[in-house]
Amino acid sequence: MPGPEQPEGTVDEVAGIWRQHDRLLGDAHLSIDAVIHVTAAFFHITVAELVSARRFGHLVRPRQVAVYLARAVLCETKSTCQIGHHFHRDHATVIRACRQVAARVATDAFFAELVSTLRVYLARAEAQPELSDAVEAERQTILGNIATLRARIAGIEESGQ
Repeated sequence: MPGPEQPEGTVDEVAGIWRQHDRLLGDAHLSIDAVIHVTAAFFHITVAELVSARRFGHLVRPRQVAVYLARAVLCETKSTCQIGHHFHRDHATVIRACRQVAARVATDAFFAELVSTLRVYLARAEAQPELSDAVEAERQTILGNIATLRARIAGIEESGQ
């Protein structure tokens, strides 16, 4: 019996793809702080919550995404230890977060689109500080889509009973 489907590509391969994307867009000068601030705004949490030691579910996934994006964008200039330092984590936690996000991106199309959208916002973050309004608008759209899907699911469940 074959094992579970493995995601295509390693974290390093995904990071390589992002580096190629950076070269095309000319946005290789992002900082870890920019990644942290844009990710926090996108997920509508504070920077303090994003880098805190708390392990609440609504904080863990955004933190993992931020770590993943920081490594994907900055792996040529920052080590996993340096990235972890900004998040108050060690290098092993950075590696684990990157693997978890890469695996979920490979298997969950909605999550992959979310990470891709956030990556595009990061590409514009340095040049456009007013990006937080666009991030908030996109986040509201996503939340609206989630609410619509939940309502449809509830309607289907009620009609089936």
